[in-house]
Amino acid sequence: MEPNYDLEINEFSPEGRRRLRSLHWMAYPLPNGRAAVDLTGVALVDLVGDSTWNRQTLRLRLNSLKAVRLLPEPPNGRIWHLRPEMWSVSAAPAAVFNRNTAKNAGWAVDTCNTQWDLGVTTSDGDLLHTVDLYLDVATSDTDGILHRISFDFRGVGRLTDRAAPDIEAR
Repeated sequence: MEPNYDLEINEFSPEGRRRLRSLHWMAYPLPNGRAAVDLTGVALVDLVGDSTWNRQTLRLRLNSLKAVRLLPEPPNGRIWHLRPEMWSVSAAPAAVFNRNTAKNAGWAVDTCNTQWDLGVTTSDGDLLHTVDLYLDVATSDTDGILHRISFDFRGVGRLTDRAAPDIEAR
């Protein structure tokens, strides 16, 4: 079951890619058939406050497939799969703004979780395809804006190879 969210920045869409900056990724093999993936960046959120706290859940859908090219080649006709075993994630406000006089202004990243922290089973995950982060963000003051957040995801999993999907010629 997919966790609930109010806003989305999806790296797989052109609009989502425009809202993600300073993206960096690493993948590297570890001992005992494991591998690690690191994804970092800045997301342009532009969440405007209201007279109290405007609280929203933001889903960052990150394309981790680009990190696979940093791993050794899989066996011929196979692709890598990296089932998540352990991970850590963090996020923080990176740019805030208040248009006029600040009156009880505030900006926050209250929580930062992965889809697996929120109940999606790890057997449904692949650290070499998509990583979803869910951030509870908030802004107060009617002219306060949470412009950007920075994020960092690190995951480790067991590296296995699977048959490459058949692609029909058109």
